[in-house]
Amino acid sequence: MEVRMRRHDGEYRWFLYQLNPLRDEQGRVSRWCGVRTDIDEQKRAQDRTQRENLVLREEVDKASMFEEMWERRRRCRLFSRVYRKWRRASPRF
Repeated sequence: MEVRMRRHDGEYRWFLYQLNPLRDEQGRVSRWCGVRTDIDEQKRAQDRTQRENLVLREEVDKASMFEEMWERRRRCRLFSRVYRKWRRASPRF
């Protein structure tokens, strides 16, 4: 289980707790064995990566919108050229 706790110096950090029961001959839990691991740097790196991914996703979305607008503009220009040629070729339509 991941838990955010305050250390002895007052700083809040993330810890990973892993607990395993130790059983007696009858299978009853006699005591617990646990390990606490400081994973604060890992959590901070994950948060940083998530924020960077959001920024990159926004940039990609902006670029995609720009490309779409540019493509529409190109198509409109192409259509205009084709339409003008067609109008010159058949003025009575």
